[in-house]
Amino acid sequence: MKRFLVLLMRNGVRMQLILAVAGVHALLMSLFVWDAVTRQRAMLRQMQAEQAAAVSQSMATASAGWVAAHDVAGLQEIVEAQRRYPELVFAMVLDSDGLVLAHSDRGRLGYYVRDLPSTPSYTVLARGSELIDAVAPVEIAGRHIGWVRVGLGQRVADAQVAQITRDGMFYASAAIAVGILLAALMGTSLTVRLRQMRRVSEAVSAGRREARVPNLGGDEIGTLAKDFNLMLDRLAERDAEIRLKSAALDAAVNSVVITDRDGCAQWANPAFTAMTGYSREEVIGHDLGELVRSGRQNAEFYRQMWETILAGRTWSGELVNRRKDGSLFSEEMTIAPLITERGEITHFIAIKQDISSRRANEEALRASEERFRQVVETITQVFWVTDAQRTRMLYISPGYEKIWGRPREALYRSIKIWMDAIHPDDRGRFTDLAALQRRGAYDETFRIVRPDGSERWIRSRAFPVRGADGEVNRIVGVAEDVTDAKRIEEQFLRAQRLEAVGTLASGIAHDLNNILSPIFLVTGLLRSSLHEIRDLEMLQMIEKSAHRGAAVIRQLLTFSRGAPGERVVLQLPHLVKEMAHIASETFPRNIEVTQNILPGIWCVRADPTQLHQVLMNLCVNARDAMPNGGRLTLAVRNLFVAPDSPPRDPPLAPGPYVVLAVGDTGIGIPESIRHRIFDPFFTTKGVGAGTGLGLSTALGIVKGHGGALGVESAPGNGTTFSMYLPAEPTAESCTENLSADVSARGVGQLILVVDDEAHVRDTLKTLLERHGYRVVTAANGHDAMLKINPRAEGLRAVVTDIMMPAMDGVALIRVLRKIAPNVKVIATSGLGRTVRQDELKALGVDDVLAKPFEPEALLRLLEHQLARV
Repeated sequence: MKRFLVLLMRNGVRMQLILAVAGVHALLMSLFVWDAVTRQRAMLRQMQAEQAAAVSQSMATASAGWVAAHDVAGLQEIVEAQRRYPELVFAMVLDSDGLVLAHSDRGRLGYYVRDLPSTPSYTVLARGSELIDAVAPVEIAGRHIGWVRVGLGQRVADAQVAQITRDGMFYASAAIAVGILLAALMGTSLTVRLRQMRRVSEAVSAGRREARVPNLGGDEIGTLAKDFNLMLDRLAERDAEIRLKSAALDAAVNSVVITDRDGCAQWANPAFTAMTGYSREEVIGHDLGELVRSGRQNAEFYRQMWETILAGRTWSGELVNRRKDGSLFSEEMTIAPLITERGEITHFIAIKQDISSRRANEEALRASEERFRQVVETITQVFWVTDAQRTRMLYISPGYEKIWGRPREALYRSIKIWMDAIHPDDRGRFTDLAALQRRGAYDETFRIVRPDGSERWIRSRAFPVRGADGEVNRIVGVAEDVTDAKRIEEQFLRAQRLEAVGTLASGIAHDLNNILSPIFLVTGLLRSSLHEIRDLEMLQMIEKSAHRGAAVIRQLLTFSRGAPGERVVLQLPHLVKEMAHIASETFPRNIEVTQNILPGIWCVRADPTQLHQVLMNLCVNARDAMPNGGRLTLAVRNLFVAPDSPPRDPPLAPGPYVVLAVGDTGIGIPESIRHRIFDPFFTTKGVGAGTGLGLSTALGIVKGHGGALGVESAPGNGTTFSMYLPAEPTAESCTENLSADVSARGVGQLILVVDDEAHVRDTLKTLLERHGYRVVTAANGHDAMLKINPRAEGLRAVVTDIMMPAMDGVALIRVLRKIAPNVKVIATSGLGRTVRQDELKALGVDDVLAKPFEPEALLRLLEHQLARV
């Protein structure tokens, strides 16, 4: 067998392929035929078993009555009827004891069968290669009365299996023959293409290097042929490359010369002869050093050069040589030894470049750089240059020391100092810019921290400088201090945020005024209904809280719209006491709040809400100036400035003043910034801790009242702000809580109340009806027009809100003035006095009430307007 395989392997590829295909086909087809025959035999036997079951069970069903009647003739007819099945070997009917009552072989009648099942159920007694023996019980009404036994032969099934086997072998033989034929065709195709490749190989070996294998298809042989052609192409390219390099040495701009170990020239390219003025014949065979040596280099120079190249190392350097005509030139030279495989130096190759022009350009460049250096060292910006990897600072202008507060020498030693100076919050973002700097220009703003802890905003712009090869070799940038510009930008953004907060505050104030209005009205109604002292005290608490809420809303409106408040004659001690109480309740416990109010304080005419805002701002500043606790003092005194009084700070016109002072024992204000404390947005607090508007707002309010605001401070000794307000010593009374005449009553006049807030409408209706008026209410302008007749007959006055959905108060007033010009119109608004009163007056509004208002104010105003003709 082994010798057979060896002989087989020695045959050609074609024969090996044929024999392999034939063997594989024979094995596979044999397995297929065997499997098919086995499956068919099993299937036929299963069919025979199913047929035996069907025959026996059908006979059992048909013979049940005959067995019960013991009708042997009828049973024999049933048995004879089964002869229609060609596979039938025998069929019999037995009673329950196994006595044969009918049989396909009449000679067996009367015999007993003993190998019946022990239980009455269908059973296959034998399933062999020749016979299937099956028995089925005969039952009537669930009672076992006999048996039916059938035997079917396997002769027909075996004949079918034998025929399948013969057919399978025939088809297997045909498939093997076809496989051998296909293998022969494939082997022929394979060997033909291999012979083509062999002929091309022989042609190339004979010198015909242009010979190539034709296209042999896309299979493995075709791929091999392509790779073979690719190998031949590369060999041709190598030959061309060698010829090209030889020509390149002759055409090289740099001069190339080859010498032996002693320095005698063996070969030189045309560039060498052009540079030195010697012809190739004058160079070859002569000592190269003797030809071009200028005497500008000493003996030590040449000793080190020869020591380097004789040691097998490459030498590079610059030197001055002499041409044939005696002129000198500078050259850059590299000498490399040529070493054999045995480590012997046989030749030296020298590559030379004339750098005379470059030397002249370098001198010009140095002069230009010196001029540039003088320019950059005089500008305020910082000019800097680093290497491409930003690992080394190559140059930075003196402006760096002024802005960064650090010496340049330290930055030259370590560029890390640049990154260390960047604010920690900006450092990570700035580090990410390193790759961007190498790709293209960038413009970035960041913060630095100076050695004294102060911060400066820096705008840095940089761009990469690329060499002739397109690679980045320098990064150049300009940095400038933009701290002042950044501060202005932040102030502008802060002002925008405050404007947005103001708009929000205005909307909140409007809603809160609508909420407080029913409280003001209801408390006024309840005052006349309550008689118990405790009830009246509780009602007074509600009124006081409502008034305080209204004051807070007026502050919101003043802040958001700059709305001028109502100026009344008032006494400042009441305002000071209230602020002292607020400070005592809300400020830290380590701050002591004291009052110093002299008797006989004059009255002032002012807006109490705005003065409350000024006082609050001054107290908050005092609190912030005492982080470790201290004493806050609120003082009020009178001051009369005579015409001949000496100049004061702040300057005051002659006349009476009430001085309200807020003093603290805090850290004080440094002299260097005292002149800026009233500037808008100026603050010494951190970001988010202050807006820089408190003192500027306070100064504006005080000046708006005709007064002045002064400051006295010393670092470490606290600060005192003094507010000087013009006084009215002759005023008979000062306003603290105005009350109105509640006796004003109507005489049945019809009043239209229009408001989109239901609780406001209902409360006004109750108030007016209790005081003698007839009232009609409406939720908006459309609703109002539906509830009055076209001419508004009988209508005496309208109390309408300004801001309502659908048809607002302004539109309603315009319609009323057309159909009922004599009707009195009182407008109400949740925006207080910020509503456009001039516009409302122009529309014909008789008066304006700011929500929330006292019941007495509305009643008094109605009485006054209805009394007018």
